[in-house]
Amino acid sequence: MNISAPACSPRPEIPVVQKLAAAAASLLFLSAPARAATTVYDNMVPVSRISNGRENDVNAPNWLHADGFQLATAATFNMLTWHGIRAGNPESFRLRIYPMAGNVPAMNPTIDLSVGLVIRSDSGYRDPYQSIIYSYSAEFADQTLAAGSYAISIYNDSNDGVPWLWGVGNNRNGSFMILKGDTAWRNVTGAPEFSFTLSQVPESGSVALLVAAVPVILSRRRR
Repeated sequence: MNISAPACSPRPEIPVVQKLAAAAASLLFLSAPARAATTVYDNMVPVSRISNGRENDVNAPNWLHADGFQLATAATFNMLTWHGIRAGNPESFRLRIYPMAGNVPAMNPTIDLSVGLVIRSDSGYRDPYQSIIYSYSAEFADQTLAAGSYAISIYNDSNDGVPWLWGVGNNRNGSFMILKGDTAWRNVTGAPEFSFTLSQVPESGSVALLVAAVPVILSRRRR
């Protein structure tokens, strides 16, 4: 039995002006200076020291892990970098930041957002089980926290049945928090540190303005 391929509509031709605008925009982005990130809080464990991870995934809903951090002054951030281990390729992560209530997080987060587009790369390192340790980064809208103590939780919410592990170091002199179900957080001492960094990246406003101006410039040249 022969099965014919479904008919496809012809791809519409892109106007020359739009092609030129896209090319010019690409050149502007390529020539734009790199944006220097300001570190807000650095708990990034060197990848060579990551021993394994802890499940932080909607597919393991009975366990949620968080790590504590402190801000001496109010801070704004819009970039998150971290390490993790996984067999598949998650597309969706969520960031939650909780105010501390004593030595454990409060039940309701101060910040709860999808971090949007995630950039993932092979770090070149493997855990003791030879699983790939990945480096992740994501940018999002500005988030502001007052000075104080907080707990951060980064988890995979793609809900695809493949568990994801948040990378931890090989030290045992730190602490982290565990939430089992929705009952209460508990603090675990003599534990490794989770890997993460919060940063502030300046918006490339000047480049965006130049790109937006390209179609106007090209349209003027056509007259």
